[in-house]
Amino acid sequence: GYKNETIELTDEQLLKNIHSVQSQNNIKLSPSLIKDMGRCSLDIDMETGTGKTYVYIKTMFELNKNYGWSKFIVVVPSIAIREGVKKSFEMTQDHFMEHYGKKARFFIYNSSNLNQLDSFSSSSGINVMIINIKVIRGESKLSSDLLSKIHEEAKARMEEAEKIVRDLESKLENSEKMRDRLAEQYDDISGWAELYDTCDLAAKKMIVSRLMKEVRVRRDYEIEIELTASCEALGISLDEPIVFKESA
Repeated sequence: GYKNETIELTDEQLLKNIHSVQSQNNIKLSPSLIKDMGRCSLDIDMETGTGKTYVYIKTMFELNKNYGWSKFIVVVPSIAIREGVKKSFEMTQDHFMEHYGKKARFFIYNSSNLNQLDSFSSSSGINVMIINIKVIRGESKLSSDLLSKIHEEAKARMEEAEKIVRDLESKLENSEKMRDRLAEQYDDISGWAELYDTCDLAAKKMIVSRLMKEVRVRRDYEIEIELTASCEALGISLDEPIVFKESA
């Protein structure tokens, strides 16, 4: 398999480089290296919503570009954050492909699918394993099968929610188009109404023919008029049709 290159710098050189970065950003200098989780541990504090996930994904690509590192593990405190991290990797794939010419292979650790670990260790490309810290500590009280089932159910709910959002967006778009068409019809009819008050008889006949689609005369001189735009289309609610009768 492949592993990340060993850091050849001495502790003194590493600390000096860290001090240089801290000084450039007005950060208090670290008195010594922290080695509780490997060769050197670095904490980067960022406010919520400022792009922490983007920063460490880009750092992976930069470490791969400059030093050939290809194995990365993202440890998360909860299932919800784990799913959010996975979604961020999915959404930024094309972006980093455009800038670095490659994509990262990422997966969520599942003890029932150890083939993913084989690929993680044997692949020379950028590989990222996303894992819950409780799994590392052995504190998870849920079996791997149950965790996998929860993940699949959550994924299905998320896909269903995304489908609902797409449907609502489509309905909203259609509603906006209908609103625009109704506004045009309303302006058209309003314009004819204003013109009708001031024009001669011939022009009035033309306007009436423009607004009325059909006039039906029934017995007892009952007249039904069908307009070119329906009342429903214009947003007018009528319990009974409009009927004109000649008075006796």
